[in-house]
Amino acid sequence: MAIIKTIRDKYAKLAGVVIGIALLGFVLMDFGSGGGGSSDTIAKVNGTKISYAQYENLIQQREQEVRMQNPSMSVSEVMRAQLRDQAWEDIINQELLGDLYSDLGITVSEAEINDLLYGSNPDPMVRQAFTNPETGTYDPQQVRQMVQQMENDPEQRDMWKQFQNEIVNRRYVEKLNTLIVGGVYMPTFFAQKQSAIEGTQSEGEVVMLPYSLVADSEVEISDKDLQDYIQKNAAFFTNKEELRSIEYVSFVTIPSSQDTIAALGNAQDLLEEFKNTTGSELTSFLALHESATSLPHSFFTQEQISTLDNGDAIWNASSNEVVGPFFEDDQIWMTKTTEKVTMPNSVTSQHIFVASEIQGNAIKSMEAAKSSIDSAIAQINAGVSFAEVAAAVSDDNLAEAGGKHTFSPQERGFLSDKFANALYNNPVNSKQVIEVNDGDMKGYYYLEVLEKGETVDTYHKIAFVNQSFDADKNTISDIYNAASTFMGRIQDGEDFRTVAQEMGKTVRTSNNIKRFSHLIPSVGASMELGRWTQDAKMGDHSSIIDVDDQFIIATLTDVQPKGLFKINESNKALITSYVMKDKKAAKLAEMYNSSSSLSDIASKTNQEVIPFEGVSFAQPFVPGIGQEPKAVGYASNVKHVGKLSPGIYGNNGVIYMNVSNATPGSSESANKQMMLQQMQQQYSNNALPTLTEQLNQKASIKDSRDKIYR
Repeated sequence: MAIIKTIRDKYAKLAGVVIGIALLGFVLMDFGSGGGGSSDTIAKVNGTKISYAQYENLIQQREQEVRMQNPSMSVSEVMRAQLRDQAWEDIINQELLGDLYSDLGITVSEAEINDLLYGSNPDPMVRQAFTNPETGTYDPQQVRQMVQQMENDPEQRDMWKQFQNEIVNRRYVEKLNTLIVGGVYMPTFFAQKQSAIEGTQSEGEVVMLPYSLVADSEVEISDKDLQDYIQKNAAFFTNKEELRSIEYVSFVTIPSSQDTIAALGNAQDLLEEFKNTTGSELTSFLALHESATSLPHSFFTQEQISTLDNGDAIWNASSNEVVGPFFEDDQIWMTKTTEKVTMPNSVTSQHIFVASEIQGNAIKSMEAAKSSIDSAIAQINAGVSFAEVAAAVSDDNLAEAGGKHTFSPQERGFLSDKFANALYNNPVNSKQVIEVNDGDMKGYYYLEVLEKGETVDTYHKIAFVNQSFDADKNTISDIYNAASTFMGRIQDGEDFRTVAQEMGKTVRTSNNIKRFSHLIPSVGASMELGRWTQDAKMGDHSSIIDVDDQFIIATLTDVQPKGLFKINESNKALITSYVMKDKKAAKLAEMYNSSSSLSDIASKTNQEVIPFEGVSFAQPFVPGIGQEPKAVGYASNVKHVGKLSPGIYGNNGVIYMNVSNATPGSSESANKQMMLQQMQQQYSNNALPTLTEQLNQKASIKDSRDKIYR
């Protein structure tokens, strides 16, 4: 299904380009819709209050940004929960960075704001919001007029102000990042040192003593040992915030066999209509029965269709033959082959389109459109570049690219029939004026075919209908009753895990649940489950919580405070395994560090002496024993040549090495300059995130979301 998924994703984006952003009001409306007028303080950052309205508005902005970037995509609950968490981080960071802007003298002038809004190279958010959906063009003068209208409208004024503030905030961040990156300097000797280290290659022999040589029963581990290990490795066992864990059982509302039979019956009724529908009526039919996962009515190769379970039957179907209904990806599918053609795998052309009407919106008369296209051709014939004329005249979204585009066979399905036929059937270097009047678009094209791909293949144009089917209310009631039975038993004092086992339910775990987050790892997005998790005490059981297509019952199993890990039943086994490995390593090293040679160690432990060569930091791998960075580090030190190493505590055992040769790498390698650039880029990319993290750690942040989300 990988190829089909790629096609589906590609068409989702293409459809977004074709449809465009319908109205500016729709684009901006969410920027002012959050908050509900509440002035409750949701946070304090270094004493500065952040209101609930500010936070909710930013969430709405983040959601709208996603819609602007992906017009055809709906925002799921999981994505909404992720955006909510991201908005929280953003609003805290904005407040922290605001003080820094002032300290560093960073400002954004009115002239800069005007340039971001009305300049020749506006902020990307502005370009997306104000691009004309009918023509695909961006006109700064029209933007000025629309902004003036919004500023004079009390209902739209605040929405516009919030949108503008977001643009300004982005500019502040850009300036700060430029300032920081400008101060990052990577000395040449860093790259020279790195080049020499990575270029050093060593050879010799190695013996690894697996930790299994020491039985678990020979190692004693106390609670103090565990706590000492956490303290010693505090960097790996420190929480930046409180985290909680739950165990849960899930009662999934999957359709019953009766539900499936009923869905197939409905699909069979739809099949007859699908068979008898053609032409423009087929387009309407597909739009009516389209699902979120439907493939477009377009052209496919046999290779692409073969990835479907019923691919052979679909490909071998005759014209206008319907295949199905059949099951695919837990849905009921039907397909209809509407056209079979042989065509090149690509056609490059340049064209100009002058519209008379787009999606029912009148632009100009057909006579005026024809006059404009004739004038454009005359300019081209007079020596004006095609790209320049297209940018000035063309009404489609390829105007800014000079009207030039390479079409794939899959895109042919989205084109006007007359334009598509000319594009694929006309010879290279041909020129033609094409009148189109296909309902959605009316006007004239001027087309020049520039190049055709060498590969020619057979393509079938296939229409898809795929429908999800869910459990009906009786099935859902039965599943809920089973969850109620489970709930009743644990409320009567029975053990959670025992009841789950007896009822055939798997107990699952969700770890690292953040405070006030609605995103529950491995479960999905649920405000109710998130709230319960934060309020619960150890051992508490939740009520039955509806999450998407399942009923969840959970029990709180762990609360990890901010700071060092607290040892409990959920993490004790993991930490014990680390301590066990350390203690076994110490025992093995104590037993064999006094050995005189590798062969002596090997004979005493019944292990093998393994030769190695070509070991370097470029790839921390030792032949015969695997990924062992500590061993690679030892072997790469020229001072260790000819010496038997002490026991090296590795990932899988204690390692002893005898390095016979280590050839130092050159500090003047051919890749030195590229390495220097990569190191500079890495440090530059990490500079602002690192600064922001440091500001967060030092700031006084009071999180009061618990007062709101109750």
